[in-house]
Amino acid sequence: MAGSDAYGKTGILTAMAGNTHWPTAITRLKKARFLAMCIKFITFVPEMKAEGNGIVPFFISQNAVDIIQVIENHVVELISDRPDLFLISVRGDMKNNFKVFVDGDNGITIDACARLNRKLYKIIEVMEGFEDGNFSLEVSSPGLDEPLRQIRQYKKNMGRPVEITLAGGTLKEGVLKDVQEHQLTIEYTTGKGKKMETIVEDIPQAEIKTITVKIII
Repeated sequence: MAGSDAYGKTGILTAMAGNTHWPTAITRLKKARFLAMCIKFITFVPEMKAEGNGIVPFFISQNAVDIIQVIENHVVELISDRPDLFLISVRGDMKNNFKVFVDGDNGITIDACARLNRKLYKIIEVMEGFEDGNFSLEVSSPGLDEPLRQIRQYKKNMGRPVEITLAGGTLKEGVLKDVQEHQLTIEYTTGKGKKMETIVEDIPQAEIKTITVKIII
């Protein structure tokens, strides 16, 4: 592998341009347009996004990364008059489907999400490339199955049972009792009957891979 470009834009486009086995149905014009499209989208930024209980690779173009950053900035500005609200994440794909997750120290109402959706939609529809309305937008609070990502989320879920996956793969379960900047404290019981024991355990933030609220049915 000759550097990172071995699988990068230059290497791939060079291989495409030199490929003499293009289908006959593809004209030179179509080939040129295809290569031009590749120049715009072939630079992928790999990210690992949590979906449900698993981690899956998520690839988006650098152009999409820039757009997501712009949307994030607009969301932060739109909720600046609500100090109880905070942005969790903005996700997007190559089809311009954007999902915005916002939470609040005391939760966030459906009406608040709807108002934010309307305001944000008006902003995006005048952005370059979206004038034709070729995008979708969804604003919501993160679901219970979404991993907690910020300390403010940890604090609002104190007293609830949580599942913590450590960096090494070990699973910890217990009630979230305390949240500090560099560690969490959970409480759980071991044993049965007279041998039952209550354990209070501090877990360094640096060792936590994911933490989710445990759903008890």
